[in-house]
Amino acid sequence: MALLSVDKLTTSFYTRDGIVRAVQGISFTVECGETVAIVGESGSGKSVACYSLLQLVPQPPGKIESGTVFFDGTDLLQCTEQEIMKFRGNHIAMIFQDPMTSLNPYMNIGEQLIEPLTYHRKISKADALIRAEAALKEVGIGEAKKRLKQYPHEFSGGMRQRVMIAMALMSEPELLIADEPTTALDVTIQAQIFELIKDIQVRRNLAVIFITHDLGVVAQIADRVLVMKNGKIVEQGTTRDIFNNSQHEYTRMLLDAIPVSAKPEQYRYSASSAKNVILQLEEVNASYIERPASLLHWQEERFKAVRNVSFNLRKGEILGLVGESGCGKSTLAKTVLRLVTEDSGRIQFEGTELTSLNAAEIKNVRKDLQIIFQDPYASLNPRMSVYDALLEPLKLHNIVPPKEYERTISQLMDEVGLSPRDIRKYPHEFSGGQRQRIAIARALAVRPKLIIADEPVSALDVTIQAQVLELMFHIVEKYHLSMIFVSHDLSVIRYVCDRTAVMFQGEIVEFGDTEKIFNQPQQEYTRKLLSAIPVPDPGYYRQP
Repeated sequence: MALLSVDKLTTSFYTRDGIVRAVQGISFTVECGETVAIVGESGSGKSVACYSLLQLVPQPPGKIESGTVFFDGTDLLQCTEQEIMKFRGNHIAMIFQDPMTSLNPYMNIGEQLIEPLTYHRKISKADALIRAEAALKEVGIGEAKKRLKQYPHEFSGGMRQRVMIAMALMSEPELLIADEPTTALDVTIQAQIFELIKDIQVRRNLAVIFITHDLGVVAQIADRVLVMKNGKIVEQGTTRDIFNNSQHEYTRMLLDAIPVSAKPEQYRYSASSAKNVILQLEEVNASYIERPASLLHWQEERFKAVRNVSFNLRKGEILGLVGESGCGKSTLAKTVLRLVTEDSGRIQFEGTELTSLNAAEIKNVRKDLQIIFQDPYASLNPRMSVYDALLEPLKLHNIVPPKEYERTISQLMDEVGLSPRDIRKYPHEFSGGQRQRIAIARALAVRPKLIIADEPVSALDVTIQAQVLELMFHIVEKYHLSMIFVSHDLSVIRYVCDRTAVMFQGEIVEFGDTEKIFNQPQQEYTRKLLSAIPVPDPGYYRQP
């Protein structure tokens, strides 16, 4: 008998625009110790399906219309709220995609980790804290005892995700539902998490439902795969069968969208003359206060995030910046934009020394230097319509006269593949991929010469990711822009970038042509990163 058996599950949302059939009659099983991956594009219903298992769909507007969900002989859909609480976190744990919205900002990490143990297992606080410290060490977080007293905002995105994984495993559940748990993690930590989950599966006979858009991850970790589209399971089977003998056209489309090759020939940078250099960094150092001065001790503790970094960027080139979480790549990007003040060194943009400019002077230069952030939902103001979000930079930098606002904004929407009719909508009315296109349009509004893209596609599914990357190629070529592309996904770096800088502990340890770095890495650290890239081939991980 299967640990989990789902039969004809249907979930709908009743909205002002009508009924949305998010999940339509899906059926599947999960055995003890098995990993089942659910894949599909944004809006396919994969997350709603898993939320329905534990009655986590908000009602209203959501409603579980029909079906059965038997877990170890109990139909979870027939449980009362009090009864289902015994299963949540205790027998079935869930790792959510965005840890910052899942972790309580008012509680320290230790308090949040011990909560499931004290609630479900009635373990004393002292014993629970000992187990919490061990759990943090198990997921690769150093100085665990110190970290227990810290709050979510004091952790990086990758570290917060590891806290969520530790929390889910604290009460030793029989089934773990992981909703995009490694999206924010770099390849080496991702590989460690997979090894951790596999090790726990063997020791505890743990079953896992793994929701993801990364098919490389699916090949590495899953035993079986469910492919969802428009709320339905269009194909399911063993991982080998799905990758090597897929039957549905939609599955083949997802597989074809995986970036596995070098940058397309027509988009490769060809010029190499030194006179084409648009940005030059020389011996740049940057640090930040790691812990504020206390009332008793006024000495500041500073963490050196960027150490003696030097490189150049050429006009029309896409430069990749890659490394593990905490290596300093985002701090370096913000230093270039003058959002972080350097401690020492020189930053020249088109011959202008940026480090010598005051606030008023840097404002005039900043329209030439724009950034696309990782999470467009966080960087777009939810109270501003798309029109207002795109109007703001146009007005601030006097790009066009007022009578041209409407036409310019409509052109920007069209440029990034969105309908100009949607300019009065708000961010929540768009999908993740569409919001990222709006963020790109906002960066383009001021006609910049350099764009820094900070993890711009890490949260997008493979097909939308491919579309956004193609859009970036198009705008770089059309406007002859330069771009610094920050990412922990080395497959994307290889597909997008002309040259690549590999960062480790604030330093650039390897720099050069992207293909040369991938084919002939010189540093041990680079080889370690490359060896951790998920390979979209299940046979690679299942050698006889």
